[in-house]
Amino acid sequence: MSIEALAAQAADLAVKHLVPSAAKGVGKVAGDVWAWITRKAPKDEAPTLAKIEEAPEKASSRTKLLGLLQEMLEENPDLSSELEAMLKEAPEGSVTQTMTVEGDTNKSAQVAGHNNTTTIS
Repeated sequence: MSIEALAAQAADLAVKHLVPSAAKGVGKVAGDVWAWITRKAPKDEAPTLAKIEEAPEKASSRTKLLGLLQEMLEENPDLSSELEAMLKEAPEGSVTQTMTVEGDTNKSAQVAGHNNTTTIS
């Protein structure tokens, strides 16, 4: 798995673990991923982790965590195998979707699964 994909999946699980309404269904692995991140992150990133933990529902929290994870994995490739092994334990059906939309008056949607209906107006 690429560093970008690993970081995205880990960031999504960790943020879901921190948001009580999203934590249901992500299983124990999400908590394990957050604990792993807090152990492996450079000590000078403690303020960043604290901000993420304070407001995990903010989009900027996921973005910060994603950037931190990518940097960690790029600087220490051995961490990739540890993280990948942990993510293999994530419950089936875990879906990672990422969308970046820039500009004015854009409308976007993402759907995963079956029998979904999406209306954009």
